[in-house]
Amino acid sequence: MILFLSVAKEECEDFALYAVLGAVVASFLIAGTYLICEYCSPSITPMDVYRGKTTLEITYRDSIAIDSTVVWKKEVK
Repeated sequence: MILFLSVAKEECEDFALYAVLGAVVASFLIAGTYLICEYCSPSITPMDVYRGKTTLEITYRDSIAIDSTVVWKKEVK
């Protein structure tokens, strides 16, 4: 990225164009990082609940439900 920006700076004498180019490259890097993290992190979807891949754990205090959590079922291999 630094090499790309340094070459772009030499090619573009106008500072405003250089700033826009840097902002575009930074936006692509942020969007790419977000997409990679979103793809790699396991999040529970409604389809996972429907297919029975998750369970609902309820915490009770004095027979009153105070908390509930959806957790992945352990896979049996």
